[in-house]
Amino acid sequence: MITPERTIILIPTYNEAENIGLTLQQIQAVDARFHILVLDDNSPDGTAKVVQDFPAVEGSSVSVLVRTSNKGFAQSYVDGFERVSRGNQYDAVITMDADFSHEPKELPHLLALLNAGAEIAIGSRYAKRQQFPHISLWRRIMSKFANFYVRTVLGLPITDCTAGFIAMRTEALKKLSMNNVRTEGYGFLFQLKYRAYKAGLRMAEHAVAWPERHQGSSKMNMKRIFESFLLPWKIKFGS
Repeated sequence: MITPERTIILIPTYNEAENIGLTLQQIQAVDARFHILVLDDNSPDGTAKVVQDFPAVEGSSVSVLVRTSNKGFAQSYVDGFERVSRGNQYDAVITMDADFSHEPKELPHLLALLNAGAEIAIGSRYAKRQQFPHISLWRRIMSKFANFYVRTVLGLPITDCTAGFIAMRTEALKKLSMNNVRTEGYGFLFQLKYRAYKAGLRMAEHAVAWPERHQGSSKMNMKRIFESFLLPWKIKFGS
């Protein structure tokens, strides 16, 4: 039985000082027993300081890893996965963002999928037909196209290939060899799922909403979109 006290949540951040405190509060409101590790790329807005000053709650564990070299979204998770894989402290790891595009209230549902037999549980925006009134038409079109494109190229049997709200058994994580990732940025998310698929891991999806950011702005831009266009092919052919 996977429980919150044996689960660690990894949250990569860069300039999320406006969001991270409320994110931590809402996670603890769901269950204060979750362990939380913020992976901060030395944010100039003081994100790490917000985490360091976050008031302690009985039974909780909140810490921050300030990364000053090899920065980037993918490398943040690699460093976090390396910490999780040491020893036998955790049965599960969850990845999520700090901008409330991933709602903490869904955390128990992801753990429930793991306890039901899944090795990887994905918070999917497309697991069922949903409306996202607060998301611009342009973002919805780009997201749906990206998912169709990645799913077609890599043959992934899931609806949300670009989702970053993921729960994994630590035993499954150790089978993915994420230390030799070939991508940076958000391509890391579908590389992780592709390796899980090739490793034969059991994946399940839980339908989640797609809320708008509370503060700040999305870090996705046209340059990243263009770079991501080639990534599925690089992943598929191992380049």
